[in-house]
Amino acid sequence: MRLPATPITPTIVFDLDGTLVHTVPDIAAALDAALAPYGVQPTSIGEAASMMGDGLSEFFWKALVSKRLNLPADEADAARRRFIDTYAASPATLSHVYPGIRALLQELRERGVRTAVCTNKIERIGSDILERFDLRRYFDAVVGSGGDRPMKPDPRPILEAVARAGGRIERALLVGDTGADHG
Repeated sequence: MRLPATPITPTIVFDLDGTLVHTVPDIAAALDAALAPYGVQPTSIGEAASMMGDGLSEFFWKALVSKRLNLPADEADAARRRFIDTYAASPATLSHVYPGIRALLQELRERGVRTAVCTNKIERIGSDILERFDLRRYFDAVVGSGGDRPMKPDPRPILEAVARAGGRIERALLVGDTGADHG
C-alpha cells in the first residue's frame, strides 16, 4: 500500500519596491538631497519610478544620465555614496505600504504559506523598511543585494530566497512589478 505524498508547502517570493511598499518618494528625496549641490531640478515621482528595478546604484547612474549631470568619476561616486547613505538613514518617511498588503500577508501566514522578499535593494535597507512598517514578521526570509550576490533578473537570489524560506522552487511563485522580477 502506498501512502499519499505529503503536499509541498508553497512559497511566495515578493519583490519589495513597487510590490509591497511604494518607496519611490523616499528614493527621489534622497536623490534630490545628494544632488542638491549641483542645482538640478527636483526628481518627480514619475521620473524616479521609470528608473527603478535594478538596485540603488543603477538607479543613481540612470538619474545622472537623465539629469544630464556630467561629473568627474570620483565626484559622481561620492554623490552616489551620499545618495545611498541619505536613503539608508530615512528609507520609510514618505513611503507607504500598498492597500491590502497587510491583510494578504496575514492570510498567507494563516494558511501556512512560506513567504520571502527578494529585492535588488541593499539587503539591510530592505530589511529596515520591512521592520519600520512592521512587515518583517510576515516573512521567512529577506534576500537583497550586497557583496557578490547577483541581482534579479539573475535567478540565484530568487532561488536563495526560496531556500532560506524553507521552500522548494517547484512550488514557488515570484510576485513583482518590473522586468527584473520576470527574468
